[in-house]
Amino acid sequence: MHAVGQDFAGRTVSSSDNASVHLIPVPLTCEKLVSSNGVDFVKNLVLNAQSTPQNVIWKLTVTNPNGFPLQNVILTEVNALPSGTSCTTNGTAVTFPLTVAFLDAGASIDVICSGTVSCPGSTANSCQAQGEVSPTAGICAIGTNGFPVKSDICTSSASVTCIPPSTSGCRTTGGGKQPSQNTCPVIGYVTHGGQVGAPFGAAGAPDCSKGLAGGFYNPCIRGEYQHVRHIKGGPRSTFHAASNGREHDFDSLACACLPCDTFDLSTPVWPTSNLSCHPQDRTYNGDGIIENGLCNTDTICGPEPGKAPANKICFSGVGDYTLSNDRKTENKVVFRVDIEDRGQPGGAHPISKANKLNATDRYRMRMWIINPLDIDTAPILALREAVACKNAHIEVVAGTLPCGQLINGRTSVPEPDIDDGGDLDSGNRQIHPSTGATCN
Repeated sequence: MHAVGQDFAGRTVSSSDNASVHLIPVPLTCEKLVSSNGVDFVKNLVLNAQSTPQNVIWKLTVTNPNGFPLQNVILTEVNALPSGTSCTTNGTAVTFPLTVAFLDAGASIDVICSGTVSCPGSTANSCQAQGEVSPTAGICAIGTNGFPVKSDICTSSASVTCIPPSTSGCRTTGGGKQPSQNTCPVIGYVTHGGQVGAPFGAAGAPDCSKGLAGGFYNPCIRGEYQHVRHIKGGPRSTFHAASNGREHDFDSLACACLPCDTFDLSTPVWPTSNLSCHPQDRTYNGDGIIENGLCNTDTICGPEPGKAPANKICFSGVGDYTLSNDRKTENKVVFRVDIEDRGQPGGAHPISKANKLNATDRYRMRMWIINPLDIDTAPILALREAVACKNAHIEVVAGTLPCGQLINGRTSVPEPDIDDGGDLDSGNRQIHPSTGATCN
């Protein structure tokens, strides 16, 4: 007579009359999949460009791979399916937890569940199962503890991710150099350069109420950017941010077509600022502004003569800030860049040399130095949302931290530690149409 039982370590064993004991495992397999059409099932389903609830079908398959049957196989959910989802087995409605009275050797059972998932966003479902060895002729299925021998516990999960529809943005290239009077705190001069928005740059801004899943580190904004602060004859500090498939430092991007002469510089953002060199924000009154649309063809206010979808771009995120003074110390910063492309040749210095009527390009970089360990904490996510580019025609950042957060015990957004730029002195910033590539 053979027996199946459990030793003191909880392992399953088998023995014959007066024979030595042999370990016999009792496995059980689970596979959770999901589909959008009921035919093609995958572990991780991605639905592109969806902003309304979507119908999906979940399938859980539990298989007994043993050479003997199992009984009382209990299927449970680790995290529940969305409300309103209905499940069936062989056409019969079922609910979790579900008990399968008998599962023969090599047999499987499928549980099919249909319902909707919220979009955009992510939905995951995990299930587990465990059964007991079923007594049959020649098998004793009682363990040494006097209870039925149980199978291993199997677990499986599947997920659905809905990527929100993206608004095509724009991209920027170019660079420049600005003198001491365009720096804050004051140093010798600053230089900057790089491109943002290629091969793609989707317009959008993060939402701290959703945590890291709220659009931070946007993989659909690509590029590489650098801003360097120079002290004549001394050290320099370098800012760098990139998004290239391995890292994603950009949180937001917005583009707009702006008029030339309707901005209001009457109200500074920081009326009690400790930075006496802090420039006032540039805020347009809304007349003739187009957000993320086709631009005007103004040869004075830009971006003509080169055709572009915008003459203003704003982008933000987090980046590295390295201080060099015989040694390197890397900090993290929350940053925001505002750029206006007013045509050719761009900077005030080349424009004056060329004796042209074009308005001057504008470049402004703001940085908030943070503790690298705090970069993804709730207060810093709130700061990143507050300074993000929700639209491109307002250069002002939010005055109050969102999501009820505090920084240093205060609800107000702190003033930037670095605020360089203004009307571009030398160099040229250019804004171009999107490349046509899409973020998948």
